[in-house]
Amino acid sequence: MAHRVVNRQITRARWASLAIVAVALLVGCTGSAPPAGPALVAAPPAEPLALPGVLAGELSAQLCLASDDHDVEKRHAATLLGMLAASEGLPCLHQALRSEPSASVRAAAARALGEIGSPQSLPELLTGLDDGEPEVRVAVAGALGRFNTGTAVSALRKLAAGAGPEALAALQALAHSPLGRAALSEVEAGPPGRFETTVPEPSELDPKTWYVDASEGSDDGPGTAAQPFRTLKRACRELRGGAGDTVFATSGSAAQSFHEEVVVPTAASGTADRPTIIAAWPGRPPPVLDGARDDKPGAPGLGTGVHVEASFVHLRELIVRHYVDNGIQVVGSTGNVLIDCTVERCDRHGIFAYYSPRTTIVRPRVRLCFKQGISLRSSPQTAVLGGRSDDNGIDGLLLLHNSDDVLIDHFSASGNQRGIALTRGSNDARILGSNLQGNQEHDLAIGPGCSASLIETTAESRSRP
Repeated sequence: MAHRVVNRQITRARWASLAIVAVALLVGCTGSAPPAGPALVAAPPAEPLALPGVLAGELSAQLCLASDDHDVEKRHAATLLGMLAASEGLPCLHQALRSEPSASVRAAAARALGEIGSPQSLPELLTGLDDGEPEVRVAVAGALGRFNTGTAVSALRKLAAGAGPEALAALQALAHSPLGRAALSEVEAGPPGRFETTVPEPSELDPKTWYVDASEGSDDGPGTAAQPFRTLKRACRELRGGAGDTVFATSGSAAQSFHEEVVVPTAASGTADRPTIIAAWPGRPPPVLDGARDDKPGAPGLGTGVHVEASFVHLRELIVRHYVDNGIQVVGSTGNVLIDCTVERCDRHGIFAYYSPRTTIVRPRVRLCFKQGISLRSSPQTAVLGGRSDDNGIDGLLLLHNSDDVLIDHFSASGNQRGIALTRGSNDARILGSNLQGNQEHDLAIGPGCSASLIETTAESRSRP
């Protein structure tokens, strides 16, 4: 049975009192008056009017926390700032809409900005229409409906003429303002079903293949098999979104390591049918990314080995070691696949999926990382298929912050402090045919508010509060 324990910076009781006060301020408190008596002194009118400012400061501080461990509180804070119409919270709401990793927090910030309705927020909301998540775009459209301006109406008309759930939200938003209602007659109804989730049009680009050789390549060359690039960073600049491009890399005849930090940008995203691929060059020595310090081989030096911002990227047969942060990390993306990748001796995590649902990790080999071998943070519906994670400082595999519905199949973990750990609301993990033995503290640790199903899995030491 799963247990739920709330660990919050502002306590549950405090949040309840804030919510009650906020609602009372908005709708008023009615009922019988308290009995008269000398101990009951009526507060002067100015005090309750000043209370929203006090709340706004506290809520803004919560929303502006640099930590991303408090998504639930941040959503509540944004919602209450909107309920209070607290203009004091605008800087933090703008910041949240721009840069919060969680789409739910960004969406809550957008809705709050609509409730407040400050002209300062209009440029921020217009920028929010380009957010990568439909949930946020829908919230932004609704917020823009609160602005009876030509700029807001023009943006909503353009959005309403498109497709998907944000087009429907834009139509609904236009009905909220006089200028918007006047513009509704000019928006065509369009074909049935256009408000359903849209599927990207097939790419007309022909896929290209680029080659990289760390021993004999040159970044001044054309990146062909005969004249390969020298660095992966150079090759990644050539990747085109949706084209299904491939980079083949090798450490070359001299087994020269790639001493670099590689970023696969959002613009290089593939599609489910045409993924972007970065892989070992067939028949050549595998590519080794080594972040070790120049003055101390074997000691981590560079930050992150491979940082993937793009979606639908396949990484195959990469060897990554000696990075100060993470060996391979996928951030704010979806549908990425890591196949037969080896990561070792990184100072943080070996493989890190961060706000990246539906990541698939196939036959990983991770060891000797200072914290987690593999860490899934707010990355539901991820699959770890085969492979192993050994001798890491804390967990072989960690499911953190609502990494729900994760499939772990024929995975091994030993020599870690904990083999597999579930924490902070990660539910419904399925652990099949896995071997979790020989870990120092617990082979399997299921934290408060978490749940897992085990089928043909060996775990001698278990922890469940």
